[in-house]
Amino acid sequence: MRVTINRNAPIVVERKIEIFSPPEVIWQWIRRVDLWVDWHPEVSSSWLIDDEAVGARFKWRKKLLGVRCEIVEIVSARRWAWRGTSWGLKAQQEFRLDGNFRSTLLSSTMILEGPTARALKPLVRKAATHWTEVWLGVLKTRIESQHERGRSNKGGGGRTRTVSERIERSLASERSRMGM
Repeated sequence: MRVTINRNAPIVVERKIEIFSPPEVIWQWIRRVDLWVDWHPEVSSSWLIDDEAVGARFKWRKKLLGVRCEIVEIVSARRWAWRGTSWGLKAQQEFRLDGNFRSTLLSSTMILEGPTARALKPLVRKAATHWTEVWLGVLKTRIESQHERGRSNKGGGGRTRTVSERIERSLASERSRMGM
């Protein structure tokens, strides 16, 4: 099912970033809601309520802002989208990945609707823009630094971060399950 972004929403924030990593690696960082808290500095908690699938529910929290969400689109290593509600806001965010074995253009579109978005439009737009830019910037920094750290640790001495290990294990498990 292809999610439609309401481009007439009171707030639409679109950003893109090039990440030196294949889409499959970035995909693991985005779709693993339960790991957001491990790498995103503004997520204070995150958990998946149902098994990962379209319609699955999850929650995440940014300090006092708790967001109840559901996954609305999954296209392996290409698109992932959610929608959620909190404090009179209806939010939707879509991530699109376009790349190859070397690099990926990661695009994010976030829309915000509802009475809070209309009443506090400048403040909410600023917060949504900040959130999107932090999200993409942190992903780029973390993924590319893991790549560099992995290359510099080829001799075996260094310890890889927990998030990276869990994502790599998940990716390897998916590959074996798919017969790759």
